[in-house]
Amino acid sequence: MTYAYDAHKGEKLSIRIDWRRENGNSADFMVGESMDMADAKPLACSRWSTDRRQWKCTVAKDGRLYIEVVAYPSAHFTLTLHSNGRGGRARH
Repeated sequence: MTYAYDAHKGEKLSIRIDWRRENGNSADFMVGESMDMADAKPLACSRWSTDRRQWKCTVAKDGRLYIEVVAYPSAHFTLTLHSNGRGGRARH
């Protein structure tokens, strides 16, 4: 599942994923400037938490960011995005 977010230069972003742990499942996400995550390069601004559940960045330039969530084999997840004090959630 892929989400798009229009980011602005200087914006401080924080993205976190949580999921219901069942039967050894897992969920992860990637953030990139391209919808094709195979070609995605890590953003220079990105910092991951040690458990890779939270990502932070101060955006270097205006543009669209893509957030791709991958679950194995499947998971009910909540993706939370905070931007300069504003927030939003996507649930699946």
